[in-house]
Amino acid sequence: FRQACAAALDMDRIMTAAYGSSEFYTLNSSYVFKSNAWYSDAGDDRYNVKDLDKCHELLEQCGYNGETFTLLVTTDYQDMYNAGVSIAQQLNDAGITTELLPVDWSTLFEYRADETKYTAFITTFSCPAVPSIFICYSDSWAGWTNDDTIRQLCSEINSATSTDEAMEKWGELQDYSWDYLPLIKLGDYDYLEASSKKLSGVTYFEGPVVWNATLYK
Repeated sequence: FRQACAAALDMDRIMTAAYGSSEFYTLNSSYVFKSNAWYSDAGDDRYNVKDLDKCHELLEQCGYNGETFTLLVTTDYQDMYNAGVSIAQQLNDAGITTELLPVDWSTLFEYRADETKYTAFITTFSCPAVPSIFICYSDSWAGWTNDDTIRQLCSEINSATSTDEAMEKWGELQDYSWDYLPLIKLGDYDYLEASSKKLSGVTYFEGPVVWNATLYK
């Protein structure tokens, strides 16, 4: 069923709904950013396929019978809500009965711990230092990933004796993830940041880092 949903989605439509312009997003199947040393294009052939025939074939294989897909989404972040509206429309058009469950951010945190309240939810992720510790691979986090292959590959990444070995295993894990689908990645969002010429020492890491900044008068 997860594969059917992934096959139905047009990520460009979703990201445009969320961020308005391609200047502010990148379509990318990688679980980490292109600028990250762990970047891999493994699984790219299953990302953004926009194939309704494949979706319907997979729905038939998994025995889908019109059950309601409930998409939990916050109204506190406009990008997430807009993405949810686009996803719901696309899934309904694909024959998957989909309804939005819009809540505030704190309620989303409460609801996502209760698997009976929803089918999927929308969130964003930062890149961890090592991708094997992505929270979506945890069996104690919402989604409750429980898969022996994922556990084994995470263990092999963490115990690798060289960077090359670890990165090879990560490529295997990301490729496998596009079959198992602990999450369905939509894309990467971008934003503009600027600082005055009067400042020096400002760096950026998922936002401005200013503790070493100096102001010239």
